[in-house]
Amino acid sequence: IKTGLVAGGRSFPDLDAGFGLFAKVLPVAARVRPESPLVRLAEQVAKSMVLAERWQDWYVPGDEPAVAAPLPLQFELQRRPSTRRVSGISFSVKDCGVCFEPFEVKAVANQQEGRLRLELQYDAGLFRREDVEQVATAFANLLADAAARPGAAIRELALLSPAERRRLVVDLNDSGRSWPDVTVLDLIAEQTRRHPERPALVFEGSALSYA
Repeated sequence: IKTGLVAGGRSFPDLDAGFGLFAKVLPVAARVRPESPLVRLAEQVAKSMVLAERWQDWYVPGDEPAVAAPLPLQFELQRRPSTRRVSGISFSVKDCGVCFEPFEVKAVANQQEGRLRLELQYDAGLFRREDVEQVATAFANLLADAAARPGAAIRELALLSPAERRRLVVDLNDSGRSWPDVTVLDLIAEQTRRHPERPALVFEGSALSYA
């Protein structure tokens, strides 16, 4: 997978007082192995992010043909300052953000006072709100399952909650009809006995009967 990491662009102390926007989107690539646990993928992405930020001053967007176009999926980590209290009054950053490059979906992680809040920002011209909410719910289920089973392979992690799985597998298939306690082979044998001359298999104009 390849995603875009939003970097601040102020890696040198002399730039801290500079006016203007220095941020850029750095390409970060990771190889997903379904048999590996999610924590291994997170470690791989973390190393790629460190390298990308370390070399951000030497990266010029468009140098590589593979990343010349804006990356559809981006990630941004915002470290917000802690709450300040002055004369009994508390001051804290409620929300902040900036968009300087087009994207389709961006995951923004807000880190503040030991808590991490994740939100999905998206292009409303490409996606419906209910679709993005469904993706967010599936992602939350995946993270919860990975936290409960840190050694589980990625392909084994659940995207559906137990209630949603029951709704799709059980409730929507509850036709209210009772079926006989027989197997598929029993049904085929009964059809063979009752109508041996009828076609049992048809393929490219040829047919085989039950007999």
